[in-house]
Amino acid sequence: MKRWIWIPAMAPVMWALWRLVLSADRLHAWHYSDKYPPPTPADHTYAAIVFWTALLTPLAVGLVTAVISFRRKYSARWTVGEMCIVAIPLLVLVGDVLFSYHGTKWGETLLWATLFVPNLVIGGIIVMTMLNLGACVRHRKWGKLTLSALVLCGGMLYLFWLYAFIIYLDT
Repeated sequence: MKRWIWIPAMAPVMWALWRLVLSADRLHAWHYSDKYPPPTPADHTYAAIVFWTALLTPLAVGLVTAVISFRRKYSARWTVGEMCIVAIPLLVLVGDVLFSYHGTKWGETLLWATLFVPNLVIGGIIVMTMLNLGACVRHRKWGKLTLSALVLCGGMLYLFWLYAFIIYLDT
């Protein structure tokens, strides 16, 4: 099985989840426009369901692939490529917090593209990493397992930050 096929396979799913998260971003809209009423308890419930669904869907698909890779005895791989892909938006986020890139037009455009576009790829990376975790456990490759767990944590942290930022912060 080609591991990298999970990125284009999960991209439409992540796009649909992205659209769902954007539809749940109505909790603070009433501050800025008269056409939106204040949020009701149903709006808060919808936002919570969308948040957790969008966050846990790649993890659920990854859990299925981990079980399959464990049972079919796939080989464990080093996840250096996945780590680089996951690290880019996290480093840009940390750089923005530390150095504030908001001075120039191209800096802001590059910042927002680097923070929001990887959402389409990170879901596939999480599934690939879970597949590798299952293979690492099967073959007892603890170094590769640790690296895969680090990539998984980084990807989930990115998705958690992104969805919480969009839905719950007043932006």
